[in-house]
Amino acid sequence: MRTRSLKSRLLLLFLNIQTLPNSYMDINRIFSAEQIAVPPDLPLILKEWTKAVFREHPSDLLVFSSQWFQEGEKVIQIEKIKEEQLTRLCRAFEARTASVKMRKADFKAFIMKDLAFQIPENELEDVLLDFDTENRGFLELDEIVEWFGHRL
Repeated sequence: MRTRSLKSRLLLLFLNIQTLPNSYMDINRIFSAEQIAVPPDLPLILKEWTKAVFREHPSDLLVFSSQWFQEGEKVIQIEKIKEEQLTRLCRAFEARTASVKMRKADFKAFIMKDLAFQIPENELEDVLLDFDTENRGFLELDEIVEWFGHRL
């Protein structure tokens, strides 16, 4: 008797689904595998998440997963900010000089005015001494980007 009522409930559910308007049923319908778009980073993200789950052995997987993905999102946001700031640095560098080298005399104005950094002068002098060990009189873009990356 119980299976019959279960069958009848399933039949009613099926009939209710069949009577839904066509516009409701056509939303996001997938007909083939080509319509499914998997982001290229998803397998790597899931692999890292799986490793973290095995490492931590969380008692509540949902809470752990929520925290893990939120932390990952913060890291991505920090990387975006760094990338935007490095882009800004390169553009300002190109605007100030036509080559990949900058004179030591221009470095202070570049940092203080172009990038609007408030750095003590003695620290700027230390940076100049660190990068210009051969006393060439100029700094290269790679050196400035490396220093800038450590400051972020």
